[in-house]
Amino acid sequence: MNMNHHVEVVENQVLQLTAYDMPEIGADEVLVEVYYSGLCGSDVPRVFDKGAHFYPITLGHEFSGKVVAVGQDVEKYTKGDSVCCAPLVPCQECDVCEKGLYSLCKHYSFVGSRRQGGNAHYVAIPQKCCFKLPNTVSLVEGAFFEPITVGLHPIVMAGGCKDKHVVIVGAGTIGLLTLQVAKALGAASVTTIDICDDKLETARRLGSDQTVNSLNSEQMAEFTELSSSTQNQMIIELAGVPETFMLSLNIAGPRASIYLVGTIHKDFNIAYKEYEKVLRKELSIVGSWMNYSYPYPGEEWDIACQLFSEARSTLTYCSMVSTSQICTSLAFHNYQHNQCQAKFYLAGVKKMNNIINSNYWLRQARRDGYAIPAFNFHNLETVQVILDTAKSLESPVILAGTPSTYGYGGSRELLHMVNAAARERNMQVVVHLDHHHDLNDIREKVRLGIRSAMIDGSALPLQENIALTHEAVQICHAYGCSVEAEIGQLVGQEDDLIVESVNDPYTHPEDAKLLVEQTDVDSLAIAIGTAHGMYKEEPKLDFERLEKIASMIDIPLVLHGASGVASRDVQRCIDLASPK
Repeated sequence: MNMNHHVEVVENQVLQLTAYDMPEIGADEVLVEVYYSGLCGSDVPRVFDKGAHFYPITLGHEFSGKVVAVGQDVEKYTKGDSVCCAPLVPCQECDVCEKGLYSLCKHYSFVGSRRQGGNAHYVAIPQKCCFKLPNTVSLVEGAFFEPITVGLHPIVMAGGCKDKHVVIVGAGTIGLLTLQVAKALGAASVTTIDICDDKLETARRLGSDQTVNSLNSEQMAEFTELSSSTQNQMIIELAGVPETFMLSLNIAGPRASIYLVGTIHKDFNIAYKEYEKVLRKELSIVGSWMNYSYPYPGEEWDIACQLFSEARSTLTYCSMVSTSQICTSLAFHNYQHNQCQAKFYLAGVKKMNNIINSNYWLRQARRDGYAIPAFNFHNLETVQVILDTAKSLESPVILAGTPSTYGYGGSRELLHMVNAAARERNMQVVVHLDHHHDLNDIREKVRLGIRSAMIDGSALPLQENIALTHEAVQICHAYGCSVEAEIGQLVGQEDDLIVESVNDPYTHPEDAKLLVEQTDVDSLAIAIGTAHGMYKEEPKLDFERLEKIASMIDIPLVLHGASGVASRDVQRCIDLASPK
């Protein structure tokens, strides 16, 4: 009997490859052999942030493949048909379903979220969730029907975008697809706004009439002045953060329509002057949820099929942000069919940039009982040695630099050097800002692409340390940058950081707990008796203190000054939840 292999989320942050018997299909179901399955941004919290509805679960709602079997009541599909999945399973009985508003169904199910999904070799889905692909549409393009229709939904709701001035806020996968849709459907102009110059360059290649980096104050001021007086304007917000919602209000012209597609995952406040803009400009603010209309799955899906068939939407230039998120079912055959980490699935969250943040690595290391080394680097030679060694040992690695390191080599130059070296070795690396104090300095380096930062407020009184750390977290998290805080000072010297002596050289567990609770920091460096640089005498580590801190907070702990510590003591720290 053939076996069906799934990439399962078996518990929070734990994935494995599992073999099951082939699924039995119901009378109204279709069995699909999956060829391509994409990783949606909504899948990431389902894997890493306890966002799954149940365990074990097989995710995947952006997929395409071929029909291999059909149930006895299936009439529209036959073996060999190329199909993609429309993952919503509406009840078709509630009052909104009766009106054809399927995206608002009160009792829906969802392939890859509320029922097993397409990150498997085979998956059984209701026939109404199949969308037949014509010969003019490839299976790779079919896997993008779901995300492109998310961008099409607000355009369909608006009655089209012909002759309108469209502004795309957020140039991710869906943003770049929506840009192409707006151009193809006759928009008078399309402007794309993002914080990443590489994505904006892709937007220009795809035909965006104007691109604006919202971190560039001059660009934003010039565009806002022009945009705020533009008539017949449609703004599509896709980034899903408070800053881009406020940006949309600010750039909107008179009687503009703002369509909110991106999902914001935290509370935020609106100043009354910002709210007043909605009134004074007579703005229309419309929520856009999912991507369905009548007749199911809707006009959005028909338009997507037409655009891909006529080659008016392309994935060619989207590859830097899109095709990196596609994993094929063929990858199942590259691994033994036992329980293992689904490495090919995790590759879906990797960006083309080889520099990443440390959150996942540190959490996994803490869970599995190992540590990730962090080395100070200064030049190309040190980077090459560290990366070559890490690659030979198949170990993740962190490259850490103090302010003097970045001042000597130049932040931009060092970042490009490390990224190129990592790309050459086909590996990823965390580039870390070590012992930084200046928030403006951190902000500028994070804007360049660094995704791991330490805010060192250890010399400050506790409440000032908490305030500084909280502000650093707000800055860094907006860019996807992980943040390490420090509480308790280490004596010794690291580059230009010199601490001759401290009154209290240890971290107090209660202080550590309070700082973590009030800052939302990702990891915490603590002082248990280690020191920077050379030790004047054998270090005596307070393991009881480490154990108590680890029992009180649920984030990875960091041990600085480990170079001169005996291997047995380092291992004990690792065993007590210090994964860096």
